[in-house]
Amino acid sequence: MGHRKWLAILLACLLTVVGCHTAAPSAPPTPPTAPSAPPPTGVVGGTTPTLAWNPSDGTDPYAVTTHLGWQLCELLHGGLTAVAPDWSVAPLWAESVTQTDGTHLEVVLRADAVFSDGKPMTAAHVLQSFADARQSDAYGETVGNIRSITADDRTLTVTLYTADVVNPTAALSFPIVRREKNAVVGCGRYLADTKAGVLKANPHHPQQPLIKEWKLAAVAADDLPYALASGQIAVYTTDLTDGVVTVAGDIRQETAVLPQLVFIGVNDTHRALKENVFRQGLSAAIDRRTLAANGFSGYLQATTLPFMEKNHTENGGLQENIAQAVAKWKELGYNDSQSGVSSSEKGKLPTLNLLTVAEDPLHQATAVLLCEQWKAAGLTVKNVPLAADEYRSRIRRGNFELYLGELRQAADLSLRPWLTADGAAAASLRSEDAAAYAAYLAGDSTVEEYRQQFAESLPFIPLGWRMGAVVCGNALTELSLGGPSFFSGVHSWKWS
Repeated sequence: MGHRKWLAILLACLLTVVGCHTAAPSAPPTPPTAPSAPPPTGVVGGTTPTLAWNPSDGTDPYAVTTHLGWQLCELLHGGLTAVAPDWSVAPLWAESVTQTDGTHLEVVLRADAVFSDGKPMTAAHVLQSFADARQSDAYGETVGNIRSITADDRTLTVTLYTADVVNPTAALSFPIVRREKNAVVGCGRYLADTKAGVLKANPHHPQQPLIKEWKLAAVAADDLPYALASGQIAVYTTDLTDGVVTVAGDIRQETAVLPQLVFIGVNDTHRALKENVFRQGLSAAIDRRTLAANGFSGYLQATTLPFMEKNHTENGGLQENIAQAVAKWKELGYNDSQSGVSSSEKGKLPTLNLLTVAEDPLHQATAVLLCEQWKAAGLTVKNVPLAADEYRSRIRRGNFELYLGELRQAADLSLRPWLTADGAAAASLRSEDAAAYAAYLAGDSTVEEYRQQFAESLPFIPLGWRMGAVVCGNALTELSLGGPSFFSGVHSWKWS
């Protein structure tokens, strides 16, 4: 009983629970295990770096369901291409990738492509892995624009559903696996000996990591902070959806901007919201820096842009501009007398509803701030907290005016979830918005031109990018954070 009480106190000191809702399916919690005694070295993580893992989740990237399972698979598996921390894409197990036209890629498999056990990788393995990826929650969006892959010896022809000349090669980063009776063999930077509880550098991988070996420790997801503080593991990663980490002593955190966009969904069936100028006023009245600091406890990179920027630069507009918002609505003839500014008598500004998730404290804190900011510009918006299932159901049915949403982008940073008819966030999609994005992907407009089009039409209103963290001991250095995974730059990490 004394141990349980001490553990509860330690966890309370390390975590302040804040919660978060995301459109992606959440992983079930890892079954609890009893933490082992801390190592006698006094070094966080011991003398050899140790990772937490969930033995019951296996090593199949298309079957794992927990955060720890995904984390391990990011180290064990690789694709035809790899996406770096700066979001650049380069061939990995492909010798070359050539785009022959807007909807076709020609890929040549490396002649020396092998799995971590040294056995050859063939086009058949790629085709089977692509079929698995299409059925996967984790990788379905990544390969969502790939219509088919065909093979002729080592040459693969990739056909896309819609033209994409912007970043199509990132879709080829899905894991290539070889299936045996009771095992899945990968081709990532590491290979696993789960019986011995170790990861070792894959000697066949073209990009060798500086850390040649990791130990594996079975630790429950809820026990990660304790396991790190006690020295049982060297590092864990978090998207901060379940807590803000407080660190001290030999423990530190390094944050990373995640490809996970917080946004306002807008329904164009409402007479006011179908007007681009009205949406521009909605966006102008938002103080995104306040949302980031107070709604998300600082773990949000404020943005007005729909794209993940490599250097996270902004062109302004992060702070509210009430005068601009009022002017936009006045341009449409709305009576903004609530803000003390006279206008024509077309009518008062409408009262709008904002759907949020009732049990999500972040949603509720952010909704309060948003409604206050819009009220300062003379617009009344009512927060409508709903149970998560009802929230999702109403959005799918288009039964909303505004909603506070969050969606993680795939490795190609595509806006397809918002701007294609079958996208997860495309409940109210205007044909002109879909056409503008398709033209940009096809190369018919530049990124600058599309940014301007987006700012004018605002098919959805970006608020900011969620931030995550790597929490570790000071012996782990040179962390290169960014890209689609916390471990995108793991080859440069050092342990001393």
